[in-house]
Amino acid sequence: MGVGRNNAASRPKGRGGGGACPSLPSGRLKAPALVLPRVLNSPGTLRNRGGWFCFEITNTIMSAKWLRANFDGSESLLLPGLRAGDLVMHFRTSLWSITPEVLDFWIMDGGEEFAITNQEEKSPPGFELHYSEARNAHAYSVSRRIKERGHPGEIMHSLNIWRVREGDRIVLIGERPWRAGGVLFSIYDFSECALVYWMCGDGQWPQVEKMVDHGSKQSQEPQISWGKMAVQKVIAMGVPSSIGAEWRLD
Repeated sequence: MGVGRNNAASRPKGRGGGGACPSLPSGRLKAPALVLPRVLNSPGTLRNRGGWFCFEITNTIMSAKWLRANFDGSESLLLPGLRAGDLVMHFRTSLWSITPEVLDFWIMDGGEEFAITNQEEKSPPGFELHYSEARNAHAYSVSRRIKERGHPGEIMHSLNIWRVREGDRIVLIGERPWRAGGVLFSIYDFSECALVYWMCGDGQWPQVEKMVDHGSKQSQEPQISWGKMAVQKVIAMGVPSSIGAEWRLD
């Protein structure tokens, strides 16, 4: 039930240890995933008073010390130990709207491995690109796999995997006692498509039941305030210099 054909969104949250997750059997990779549709601030809900986010650019967001990096596909990123309560958010600006949309967010348990990559060999165990998602060198390896198996397979989706397009932004905020103010504010720009995912601390797949349970829990402080700051920051950054219309790995 961990990976399937449908798009899914979740927000892992809780107080259990992320590293204690048992392995997800490889035989379950292509079973249909539970769909949890969530559009937090789609154009129709941007002014929802009861929602998470406000859009006034405040002194707080302008004074916060943000670390900013760009993913250009030259190397992968692995953060081996996220902390309990870390907030990770996925932003996208569409070609027809200048207002960024929060596609999904995760609130972590602590101990998870967090990765950004555009290399299939560094993707989660058992994950495979579909032929419609591959270009150049990746297209060659996918075509060879199709020839060996005699069928193209299906597009794989999982609750702990994001397909990040060119122009998207990922925000990571969490408590770090050694940082000024005790909080890490970081944002990643993407000039290339990438897989962004988290795994249990031992590199194993998390249980779907655990992710669904975490996704159903309510967010609270300080994540709510962090979420507002992240939205304000992304809006203040303006429109990305380039916006990808599709997700494919080179």
